[in-house]
Amino acid sequence: MSTPAGIRKPDGFMVPTEVARASIVDCSPITIPGRDVLMAVEVISPGSGSERTDRVRKVREYAALGIPQYWLVEYSPQPRVQVLTLADGVDVYQAGPVVAAGATFTAEALADKAISVRFDPGTLTEF
Repeated sequence: MSTPAGIRKPDGFMVPTEVARASIVDCSPITIPGRDVLMAVEVISPGSGSERTDRVRKVREYAALGIPQYWLVEYSPQPRVQVLTLADGVDVYQAGPVVAAGATFTAEALADKAISVRFDPGTLTEF
């Protein structure tokens, strides 16, 4: 099933509780507007057709929608994570440091309350 033009499906995302509840319980909206997304996460597939979209197009589109955080997760050549955060008052992301396996990735996201995340990106491949 293909995605309709203009619709993005991030690999992961975070929305406020009321948006999630309405979408799950009432099926309204079935498509969540970008303005309601608090964080989008994309897993980069090197060399794929979607890599450029994830690294360039979605960065511009998500920033223009006002999505506060955009996380880029990579597994190859080694696990690493980077958080892009909207700059104050503009629709442009500021890139945080790339955190690779062996180091500790730390981030905070604001939803209904502050959520702190802390892990070694190397654990992403431990399954």
